[in-house]
Amino acid sequence: MDWIFFYTNIVIFIACVYTMYRRIEVSKKIGELRRDIKENEKALDNYKKENRPIEYIVELNDGVYFRKKHTDAFAQRTTYIITNNIFEAKSYDNLLSAKIDAEILNGRVLKYKPNLEEVG
Repeated sequence: MDWIFFYTNIVIFIACVYTMYRRIEVSKKIGELRRDIKENEKALDNYKKENRPIEYIVELNDGVYFRKKHTDAFAQRTTYIITNNIFEAKSYDNLLSAKIDAEILNGRVLKYKPNLEEVG
């Protein structure tokens, strides 16, 4: 009878050691996956920074840029204002809509690059 308890304790001990070993392996795998997720998120952020869409800006006069301002949430009114700060200027993803606004306001369309090339 004592042999049965002895073998039962050995089997339970082996099962506990196996589950602890598997748990350690799984926690290592989880750590590797979390590290991979962080690396992939950094790579995605870098990809978005490098491959962002071409943006266009409407310049009215030399150094004066076009900006839209939504004034009321209920009426959905849009006010057209101007700004001297290029970073506050409205950027367009679509060249056609930028050209339409430039024609209406007698301005010109600039491609948003470090040197701001004129498009047309």
